[in-house]
Amino acid sequence: MLKKRTFTELENANAILNGMEDCCDEFVETFVELHQQPIDNEYMYDWIIRSLVDVSKINQSVLYIACGTAGYSRLFKNTNRFVGLDLSQKMVNAAKRINKNPNISFDFYCTPLERFTTEERFDIIYLGPYGNNVPYSDEAFEKAKNLLAPDGMIFCTLPDPNINGLWQKTKEFMKQLLTKGVIYQHPTTKLEKMLNKHNLEVYLKLRLKTSLGHAFCYIVKKK
Repeated sequence: MLKKRTFTELENANAILNGMEDCCDEFVETFVELHQQPIDNEYMYDWIIRSLVDVSKINQSVLYIACGTAGYSRLFKNTNRFVGLDLSQKMVNAAKRINKNPNISFDFYCTPLERFTTEERFDIIYLGPYGNNVPYSDEAFEKAKNLLAPDGMIFCTLPDPNINGLWQKTKEFMKQLLTKGVIYQHPTTKLEKMLNKHNLEVYLKLRLKTSLGHAFCYIVKKK
C-alpha cells in the first residue's frame, strides 16, 4: 500500500500554479490552527504588515489576493469590509468557516485576480503572497489600480533573495544570464521599474523579517 504523501509548505503554496488540483487538507488546517492561537507579540510581528493598515483610515475596505484562510483579519480594527481571493477552494472554504467577526462584511472567492470582477472599490489592496509565488504582471497592476478607491493604497511584498547565501545568488545570476541574456537584477529593482511603468508612487518601503523569512514591503499609491 502506498504511503500518503505529505506536501511541503512550498508545494502547497504553489499547488494550483503547479497543476495540482488543490492543496492537501492538513496544510489548510495548519492555517486554521495558526489563526486560533493567542495574539501574542510573535504573532503580531509575523503579521505586522496586516496591522499597519489600522493607522490608515476608519471603516476601510480590504481586497486581499491569495488570502488563504484569512484568519489574520482579526487584527484589522478599522476594517468593515474584507474580500479575499485565493486559488485554493479548500482555503476559501476554510476562510468562510472561521471568519465570523460581526463587524466585518466578508466575501471569499476562488479565482485569480485577473478574472475577478466587481463594482466595488477598495481602500487597501494586498498583492503580497501573489508576488511571492508568481511574478508581478502588467495585468495584476492594472487590475489592482482599477479596483482601488480614491487615495487607496496597494501593498506589495516580495522575498529578499540576498539572505539565501552566495550559492543561491550565483544560481540566480547564471539562470538570468543564460535564459534571458541579462545581468542579475535584485527583485526590488524589477518591482520599482514595474511600479514606475504603471504610474504608482512608493509611499513607504520596509524590509522585515517574519517566520517565512526576510522580505520587502512596498506601500504604493496612484501618482
